[in-house]
Amino acid sequence: SGVVFFALPALASAATLSLSPSSGTFNVNDILTLQVLLDTKGASADGVGITYLNFNPSLLQVQDDNPSVAGVQIARGTLFPSTSSNSADNVTGKIQFSQVSFDPSGGPPRPFNGTGVLATIRLKALAPTQFANALVTFDFTPGSTLDTNVTAGGGDILASVTNGSYTIQE
Repeated sequence: SGVVFFALPALASAATLSLSPSSGTFNVNDILTLQVLLDTKGASADGVGITYLNFNPSLLQVQDDNPSVAGVQIARGTLFPSTSSNSADNVTGKIQFSQVSFDPSGGPPRPFNGTGVLATIRLKALAPTQFANALVTFDFTPGSTLDTNVTAGGGDILASVTNGSYTIQE
């Protein structure tokens, strides 16, 4: 009798992005501090692009973490050496943020493998939630490269996101 060999496909990485905390109750004028957490699930990521992280601007307002730069920015983490975009629009309720492994000081690229804080967002609670919670959501469709992505080896390895849902009270 013969031996049968099965070729197993390489396991695709399944990186995740999540908001922490992903829920909570806050008072009007409180500052919610949300961390955007990246878990590469063992892959070496070349970068992350968040296009977009959405919020309701009548309920929440991003607090500027870099007043010396025009516009509103969130606090960048140090997982990757280069931040290529960082803007928050308190009119449209959209945050765009990306970091890549390219080293602007001329060193070799520094990919990231592991779990860590990609960015920190400070949101001011503006008004009480009446009928639905204040949501903070990633634009994410599995397999799409037109929205939020985690890249490794030229491909998108982002498998899932954890959005946020918050109650704001008087």
